[in-house]
Amino acid sequence: MSNIYTSRFIMLNDEVTNICFMKIPYNWVSRKYEYKWAMNFIDSDDICLDSACGLPHPFKFFLASVATEVYAFDISPNIVDKSYILHSISKFFDKDDIDKAEKYIDKINFSVANLISLPYPNNFFTKIFCIGAISNLSNIDLNICIKEFYRVLKNNGYLILTTDVPPTNIIKLINSISNNGFSFVGNLDLTKNENIFTTSLPSCNNCFRLLAKK
Repeated sequence: MSNIYTSRFIMLNDEVTNICFMKIPYNWVSRKYEYKWAMNFIDSDDICLDSACGLPHPFKFFLASVATEVYAFDISPNIVDKSYILHSISKFFDKDDIDKAEKYIDKINFSVANLISLPYPNNFFTKIFCIGAISNLSNIDLNICIKEFYRVLKNNGYLILTTDVPPTNIIKLINSISNNGFSFVGNLDLTKNENIFTTSLPSCNNCFRLLAKK
């Protein structure tokens, strides 16, 4: 179960991290698993994208601390207001983390956009990260989103994605990945057992991680 290249459900005994550039809030439990896994796939020479990155979320800053070029988008118009982003961070993180974010925020190229219409040229990114952001897409929009990821990713580039299941239909997601030209980097494992991670949400979601290559 330790192979980082396997696309599968997150398990309780998977590694976690309490720090992803900033100290992760204690109740962001799934992010401690998701970030730990996704952090394996960034390199210093990457041109990478944090998709639907959110305002206070730290992953874009982690990417900016490692990669050559970092792009991030969100549907919120406030994503292009750097002072508003720092204000949002202050609601979840302490002053030291805010100061760290302020040092890296100018390295990030922010855009207002949504998952089904990306404002980037074809074959642009070496890595695309999408952490917990596709869960509420309809099946039609999910397929459009995967097409867009494929379009803007360079050949041999990686898509690193996590999502809650439900609401994501995992079979629809897997079919969309395969039908749009991606291949899975490692094995695909849909096994569920008593060790599977379950969120504290009323819907008792599981969390799936997916690694695909163009």
